[in-house]
Amino acid sequence: IHWALQTLAHEYPLGIISDAIHTTGRGIRQLLYQQGLGHYFRFMIFSDEVGASKPSPKVFRYASQALGLPPEKFVHVGDRESNDIDGPLAIGMRAILFTGAIDRNQGKTRAHAICHHFSALPEIVQRLR
Repeated sequence: IHWALQTLAHEYPLGIISDAIHTTGRGIRQLLYQQGLGHYFRFMIFSDEVGASKPSPKVFRYASQALGLPPEKFVHVGDRESNDIDGPLAIGMRAILFTGAIDRNQGKTRAHAICHHFSALPEIVQRLR
């Protein structure tokens, strides 16, 4: 994971958009920094902090505003079709379905690409650029 994040962060500004279900955004942020991952991200958007959860366009627009870039400049990576693919597509972002943890019916995805392992992510993002 570190290699993929380091490679991506060298080329692109990275961010996190996450629904805070069992752990608060503050708690997730703390865990990311404890694991040495937090510094890779320019922004972190958590549902409990912004009052909306994925797939609401609101959370994806926050990301766009956080970097001052239009949605079409973003690629969102996530593991759920309804939240992580439909949400960003609705506002013009590109989307990658990540199946490395669990495959949630990749055959019916509307994502621009499918990523089976973190090590492939930099190459997939580069192709979508």
